[in-house]
Amino acid sequence: MQKRFYPLYEIVVIDDGSGDATSLRLIEAFQMAELKRPIQRQIKCKWEQAVYEAKVNHIPLTLIRKENGGKADTLNMGINASRYPYFICMDADSVLQRDSLKEIIKPILENDKVIASGGLVCISNCAELEDGRLVKYRMPWNPIVGVQIKEYDCSFLAARMMLDKFNGNLI
Repeated sequence: MQKRFYPLYEIVVIDDGSGDATSLRLIEAFQMAELKRPIQRQIKCKWEQAVYEAKVNHIPLTLIRKENGGKADTLNMGINASRYPYFICMDADSVLQRDSLKEIIKPILENDKVIASGGLVCISNCAELEDGRLVKYRMPWNPIVGVQIKEYDCSFLAARMMLDKFNGNLI
């Protein structure tokens, strides 16, 4: 059995009114069951249409389907639905290194004045993973997509460098 680095975590997927079959594929792939789980509303967000849950390798997996409300509304739903005090958000087109969660929590655990921590999130276009590790990353062959990724990386890096001067963090 593989050692788990994060004994208390869950995965929450929010379907923000998408028109594709992603939710159906997730439900089928992980044999998720629909249930009536109450979501505590600490932050305003649109109401859930359905909640599904499953355990994958003993890790709780929750899928919440809701009416489209945009990114902020979706993040609010994720915060409301999460069972643990720390919340990490990422988009479906992003990938984290295998030890990212362990590394990102260190500043918070080491200093009680730290309330947020962030890292570099790579867009997963053309990323190759093996056993949860990023083994190869290249720019896509489509030049427009490549320019978009480069612009994203540069703008985030510049904003983070500037905010670091003020002891801030772009999350």
